[in-house]
Amino acid sequence: MDADDEQQTVPRAFNDPWRAQWSSLLATLLVVPALLIVNRDRLHAESLREWVAGSTDLLLLLGSLTWIVFGLLYLGWTQLIFGRLDAARLSAITARQARERHTLSDELSGFGGPVSWSVSTAIIAVLVSVFVMLNADRWPPLVAPVLAIAVAMTSWVSMTYAYALRYARLAASGATFRFSIAEEPRFVDFLSLSFLTSTLHGSEIHPTTRAGLKAVRGHALTAFMFNAVVVALTVSLVVTSVSR
Repeated sequence: MDADDEQQTVPRAFNDPWRAQWSSLLATLLVVPALLIVNRDRLHAESLREWVAGSTDLLLLLGSLTWIVFGLLYLGWTQLIFGRLDAARLSAITARQARERHTLSDELSGFGGPVSWSVSTAIIAVLVSVFVMLNADRWPPLVAPVLAIAVAMTSWVSMTYAYALRYARLAASGATFRFSIAEEPRFVDFLSLSFLTSTLHGSEIHPTTRAGLKAVRGHALTAFMFNAVVVALTVSLVVTSVSR
């Protein structure tokens, strides 16, 4: 990287926590007013029991839809800004990001790296799926299963993008990967590596350093646990709900 790249400031939109904060705000502003308007009659129940039941359903629906909309906004934004970069610009930005240290708030919010992000999304997927399925009998048919699947899919894709960014930043800092293409790798190539690893399929993309191998190994282990626990639990809950 030359001196000009060193002096350039990375645009704030490339900062993961910053995009997440704005995506969360936009998702909340989109989902909360819409749900309150649609469910305003349910919040006017006469008995306390009916009010609590209605509020619980509303909170579950609110949390699920907010997470899904957040995922669409955050992941779409991530794809838009990183996907349009050429190889040189991607390397310059991710190299700067690779040297940044995560704050305690980043770690607690799940943005301390792909592992913390994956754990956070897995916890969200499990909790939402369980609570949605437990209250499925109070909702119209198929609403709960579809919601549980959508939450799990959002979490899985979020994990995949988190590791794609991790690979791009590792490559820019010297932990290279060998691609079976002549061109310099772009973000879509790192996303392909992450997708294939998340699905536990083999890949023609190979790490050439111990740091890269460690990242892929950790990703494969995380993906296996995510697929075995979160996806399996979601499918089980969906089948149970549909068979009632």
